[in-house]
Amino acid sequence: MLRADRGNQTMFKKLLAMLPLLLAVSCASLLYRERPRISVVDLRLTNATLFEQNYLVVLRIQNPNTADIPIIGLQYELELNDQFFASGVANQPVTVPGLGSAVIEVETTSTLLSIFNQLSALQQETGQDLSYRLKGKIHLANLSSLPFNYSGTISLGSLGPPPPR
Repeated sequence: MLRADRGNQTMFKKLLAMLPLLLAVSCASLLYRERPRISVVDLRLTNATLFEQNYLVVLRIQNPNTADIPIIGLQYELELNDQFFASGVANQPVTVPGLGSAVIEVETTSTLLSIFNQLSALQQETGQDLSYRLKGKIHLANLSSLPFNYSGTISLGSLGPPPPR
């Protein structure tokens, strides 16, 4: 009977040790009842080599909740016209105010293969808009994360020219 008590005490200690993590995750879901909305504001080519292209992507993060969202970073994938285009990570902290928005600039990288796929798709398209899908995770200061998955369109006329060298 003494062994059963020790086993229960050990289990209780393990559960107690996990309590802060469980509270952090549950508090994030209570504070942020609605997921933040993320949209692409701009996409600019910054550097290109034969095998890799670098872009500056400007994102708008809208917070529909009343609590501020303290972001420490994000990871994402960008699809254009339903095809994988580029991915990236960003570690720039930003706090999105409650019922407000913030704009951040992130770098992303694509490969030669994704460029060929996009050129092939563009030859078949007749419109002046690109559809996009942005998905990933926002990493919060309390070590939890909020997933996102949003779609929209980018007007081909709005793409900025490359910066001067």
